[in-house]
Amino acid sequence: MKRLAASLFSRFRTSERGAVLAEALLVVPMITLFALAVIEFGFIFWERQQLQAGVRDAARYLSRCNVEATSASTPMCSQAKATALATSYFYPTGTATGVVANRLPGTTLPSISYDFDPPVAQFKNITLGTTISVTGTYSHSQSPTFRLLRLPGIPLSYKYSLRYIGW
Repeated sequence: MKRLAASLFSRFRTSERGAVLAEALLVVPMITLFALAVIEFGFIFWERQQLQAGVRDAARYLSRCNVEATSASTPMCSQAKATALATSYFYPTGTATGVVANRLPGTTLPSISYDFDPPVAQFKNITLGTTISVTGTYSHSQSPTFRLLRLPGIPLSYKYSLRYIGW
């Protein structure tokens, strides 16, 4: 019996059959996890870039807006229009016949907040030189990886400030 066991062990030590399979079983899961992590972080960075672009567009819109201009008894400039600009790819004009494409995927839109320095009660009372700060926050939790691992969402936030210069 002892000779049989010694014979089997010596065959395993000298034979290289199955070595590639064993190496593949060790390496392939690690490479797969690395590739998934690269894709996931790339998606997070893309979402942050979209949030940045939206917040920057909203701040630029508010800083260059003419608060005295009106159209059909409604002001041309409003925080609601700036928010629509920040959350979609294009400026929605009234009742849009097309579909508004959200900047970020999913049904949860980013939350957009506004801050004015010096403070103003309404946007129509803004004066030249007022600093407009637009902040957008979003939680990244849409990916299948996060849902599968039950990870909490990663909060993304971006703030952009400009001075109001009007037309």
